Amino acid sequence: MTAQPRSVPPEVSFVSNSADETEALGEALGRALLPGCVLALSGELGAGKTCLVRGLARGIESEDPVSSPTYTLAHEYAGRLTLHHLDAWMAEREASFLAAGGEELLLGESAAVIEWAGHVEAWLPRPHLALELAHLDPRRRRVTARLITGEGGSLGPLEGLWAVLVAHSCTIPPRQGNPT
Repeated sequence: MTAQPRSVPPEVSFVSNSADETEALGEALGRALLPGCVLALSGELGAGKTCLVRGLARGIESEDPVSSPTYTLAHEYAGRLTLHHLDAWMAEREASFLAAGGEELLLGESAAVIEWAGHVEAWLPRPHLALELAHLDPRRRRVTARLITGEGGSLGPLEGLWAVLVAHSCTIPPRQGNPT
């Protein structure tokens, strides 16, 4: 008899009430980050993707300054492990991502976080963690996390990250109209 994969929720969603909370979430995720972890970030400009990465870098104990690598494709942050920070915004075609060494960064013994990951979705390894940040208002963001697994549904090195996200999750109450 084969063991069945453990049941995990297909997605979790919660609200970050400030940039500080988004960065703190990133730090908690960074503390759980293992080699082989890949985080795929999506969200509009200003949604908090780079803010989350600042927290990730702090969580791996990196003292390197964090900025979006829009024009350079990748930044590297050294700490208890190496975190590659990629930005696929300029990768209009997957070929430019590959030519710049993107695939090697995803398959190495480090961890990787990719902003605008939808541009290179076909090249993302499985499993990986997809995080979407969406504006609710000028300060608050809805964070939705999805596990993208391969055959068998194994979480691999993402198990600790998923535990952090489940611990942060809550139900977002429906938005009420303004009182009159």
